[in-house]
Amino acid sequence: MFIDFDMLSIIVGIIIYLVIAIVIYKKKKDFMLIIFSFIMFVYLINVIRLTLFPIYLYIDMDLPNNILKSINIIPFKDSLNKTSLLNIIMTIPYGMIVPFLFNFKKNRNIIISGLCFSCGIELLQLIEALIAKGFSLRIIDINDVIFNTLGVLIGYVILKMFAKVYLKLNIKTVNTFFKYISTRCEKLMQNKF
Repeated sequence: MFIDFDMLSIIVGIIIYLVIAIVIYKKKKDFMLIIFSFIMFVYLINVIRLTLFPIYLYIDMDLPNNILKSINIIPFKDSLNKTSLLNIIMTIPYGMIVPFLFNFKKNRNIIISGLCFSCGIELLQLIEALIAKGFSLRIIDINDVIFNTLGVLIGYVILKMFAKVYLKLNIKTVNTFFKYISTRCEKLMQNKF
């Protein structure tokens, strides 16, 4: 038996997001934070769909125990491949969205956040394999952690370059959305490594 990413998964995700959005709004009273948290929610739902589904449950099924073959702790064992590139691309948005949600005083904190995010994905894949009595369709891979973190770094660098250009343009606006972006860009440029 397996659980696939379907409409029920989306509905559960939306309910969780609405609860989080209500808590954020009650605490911060910041509508822009709600907008960026929704963007992050859509991103995370897609990452979960790509990295964790389908989930196999070991109920009266004769699935092979392949967990030892599914774990790679040797960096760059298979060198650079298509999966490496896809892992980088998958996490670029993380490096671009998270700074709009959290105030990082130092640049390295976004990288550490991305590293934790990537380790979390791999840990969930391991837990998923353990729940399925050692059966895994995925590889729990140190290279995924490395390339996901690199993707976060690339996304953050792109955002910093955007912030620098945006601030040089010195756009004066009354639009709340662009004021929020300006404020976040200014904070980004003040960050130290």
